[in-house]
Amino acid sequence: MHRAYYSAAEWQKIVTCAAARETPFLVVLLDRVRQKFAEFRAAFPSAKIYYAVKANPDVEVLTALRDLGSCFDIASIYELDRILGLGVAPERTSFGNTIKKARHIREAYEKGVRLFATDSEADVRHLAQEAPGSRV
Repeated sequence: MHRAYYSAAEWQKIVTCAAARETPFLVVLLDRVRQKFAEFRAAFPSAKIYYAVKANPDVEVLTALRDLGSCFDIASIYELDRILGLGVAPERTSFGNTIKKARHIREAYEKGVRLFATDSEADVRHLAQEAPGSRV
């Protein structure tokens, strides 16, 4: 079954890694992350690609995507701090969580984030007050 998804070399890396670890654990093939990002970019060449940090906030994954030019969708101020700590410019960030505390909106705005998602009137009001001039 694995042969449908992994090359023999990739599978051997996984088996070798698994032999030295206690379960459960997660193996992420960074080459595969890079390959899939490149394929997605090729299919949508004029789109900005936003990676949802909550999907896998591992520093190695985020660094690989940063280096490929990915943008990032964050769900918390903690995720913002993680990507800013990796040198990602706030202009490459969207605060996509639609349930945000006003103080987190303000903090993200103060750190340079200008793109936010929302789905409620109350959140729009918070955004207007705490992140004036931002894109929603």
